Order: sequence, then C-alpha cells, then structure tokens
Amino acid sequence: MKFSYRVFCLLLSLMPLICQDWQTNVDWEEAEAFYPGLADQPDVRCGYLSVPENWDQPTAKRIKLAVVILKGQSAQAASNPMLYLEGGPGAGGIAGLGYFWGSQIQQNSDVVLVDIRGTGFSQPRLCPDLGKKFMEILALDQSPSEDEEQKMLAAMSFKQVLIGRGIDVQCYNSQAVSKDLHALKQFLNYKKWHVYGVSYGTHLAQQYAQAMPQDIQSLVLDSSIPDIQSYYTDNTSNYVQALEKVFDYC
Repeated sequence: MKFSYRVFCLLLSLMPLICQDWQTNVDWEEAEAFYPGLADQPDVRCGYLSVPENWDQPTAKRIKLAVVILKGQSAQAASNPMLYLEGGPGAGGIAGLGYFWGSQIQQNSDVVLVDIRGTGFSQPRLCPDLGKKFMEILALDQSPSEDEEQKMLAAMSFKQVLIGRGIDVQCYNSQAVSKDLHALKQFLNYKKWHVYGVSYGTHLAQQYAQAMPQDIQSLVLDSSIPDIQSYYTDNTSNYVQALEKVFDYC
C-alpha cells in the first residue's frame, strides 16, 4: 500500500512534464479574408493560431499560423474533419482553397487548410524569394557544379538574413509542424481527423502520424514521399528521365 501510494505521488508530480498543456500554449485571432470573396461567407472561418516558435520554450517567442476552416454542410461534418497539407516544400495549404470550397468533401466534412510555419500567410514567412533566386541561377545555363555552388551560397545568404531577423531557423522542421497540427486539432476540439497530404505534404503527414497517432482517423498520401533525403538526391535525375521519355514519345 505504501509503495503504491508513493508511486501515485511520483506520477502526480511528473504530470506537468509527461502531459504538455497544449491548450494554454496557443491563442486564436480572427483574421480578415485571405482572398477576395471569402469575407462574410458563413461557411468560411479565417484566423491565426499563435503557437510557440520553439515548443521546448512554450512561454518564449510566438509565431502565427494562418488557418482557413471550411465548415461542412452535413450535421456530422464537424465529427468527420479533414486536414489538408500542401507540398513544395514551401507551399501553403490555403492556396488549395479552390479545390475544396463547395466540393463534395466539404459536404461531409469540415475542411481545415493551414499554411504550416514559415509558409504562405503564416508569420513569419521564410525566404519567399529564394525560389526566384534559384531560377535566376538555373537560367545562366552553366555547369551543374556551378549551379549547385551558387544555389548553396544563395541559401546560406537567405539563412543569415533570417537569423538577423531573430528567427530560430532550427525550429522550422517536421517535428515542430507535428506539434503545431496537434495544437490546432486540440484548439478546434476535434477528436481525430483525416489527413490528406500532397507531395511534400505526404512526408509531413507521415511524420505527424508517427508523432501523434492518436490524432489520425486516416491518411491519404497523394504522390507520396517516403524518404525526403533520397527524394532530393534523385529528384533531378528522375526529372530528366521523365522529360526524355516525353521527348522520345513526341
């Protein structure tokens, strides 16, 4: 009896460490419509979820995640929500609004579109011009080694700009995104949700499912990427092979 009581007291004292209080670490701010035509739509809710930039320091600096919720049409829609994760990496989920607004999916489910940290309308947005810089480098029509060297220098330059802005670049990763998504689900009071990922979004979806399996009703992986590191290693050669097949066919 004494042993059991001591174990109980020990577990009770460790509860703040074992169970992170996600609700107290987030705030919601209603936002104006991210796109024209969304204002005053009764089935559309726009806002920002404020979360810690570093989840290991929940009371320190905070960032804002842009979120759009398309309310489902059926009475059961709120109990059958779907989360959409866009690809890229670097693309925001809210840009996919047109695919889901008024769709058959929205008839049966709340649809949640989120610009993951660092992308889209979320604040801060990381390096929105880096892709343009890469295209300028590729347009120089130089050797692959020169391209890679200049792209690396450009990426490092952008990274230094972010650090100079006080952004902790180490906090923008799939582990932090998983915690963001869990916090969003908790805030919206969903028990579980279907997660639909596209391209790079499939990598995030898999990472999220591994970190928070209790959140997942089902996973839909559209153009799945099982290993993001090997994807980038083979991406260029696969792209060239695909183009060669198209040219041969034509």
